[in-house]
Amino acid sequence: MKIAKTLFEGLKKNRLLRPVKPIIETLEGIVLGSPEATVGAPHFLDHIEIKRYMSTVILALIPATVAAVVFFGWYVLAMILTSYVVGGFIEVAFALIRKKEIEEGFLVTGLIFPLILPPTAPLWVVAVGIAFGVFFGKEVFGGTGRNIFNPALVGRIFITIAFPQIMSATWRMPFSDAITAATPLAVYRSSQAAAPYLDLLLGQVAGSTGEVFRIGIIAGAVLLMMTRVSSWRITLSYLGTVALFAFV
Repeated sequence: MKIAKTLFEGLKKNRLLRPVKPIIETLEGIVLGSPEATVGAPHFLDHIEIKRYMSTVILALIPATVAAVVFFGWYVLAMILTSYVVGGFIEVAFALIRKKEIEEGFLVTGLIFPLILPPTAPLWVVAVGIAFGVFFGKEVFGGTGRNIFNPALVGRIFITIAFPQIMSATWRMPFSDAITAATPLAVYRSSQAAAPYLDLLLGQVAGSTGEVFRIGIIAGAVLLMMTRVSSWRITLSYLGTVALFAFV
């Protein structure tokens, strides 16, 4: 680790590499961890920082992500890769312009965004959506921690308005190439027939790539609450609000 620390210090002091210093500092944080420490008492009992939070959220998303690939094929990985490349480019560009360290928040945004899209969404739509979401939903506010909206949802809303046909009428059934416009909500709205609960839990209905395997989503939520990255109060308040207004 001492060799790695010396290497990163040398890279940061190199004048030729000064324009890409934020990238070097980000890689240093990934390899060596946070350099910040208290000189004297009081000391923190738990080292909580954004890397820990984001890493835990990514772990919580793994069940839904794996299920999405199993249900809809390798195309889901192409969507995720497109999201990371395009959104990451914008993130790095803003970090270099502001001469600040690259924040880990995009690792979560770049994964969540393709998971809330239809599995048939073209890659160019993925690129446009993540670019709009990161730029207008996050960077114009100043970056991680300053944005008032979730950038993934900003991108999702934008492409839903811009490309309604793609985002509302081309859903694919899991383990099939059949295209349908009938999501569980659409079926219920038209015929008042609810999908079986077991099918909803196991992902045997049409929906977004990361939405259908709801057991995986529940498992991720439990992990976030157990690690205290998320509060059970927020989860309960949200679910209670949705249930109340749906009932009304």
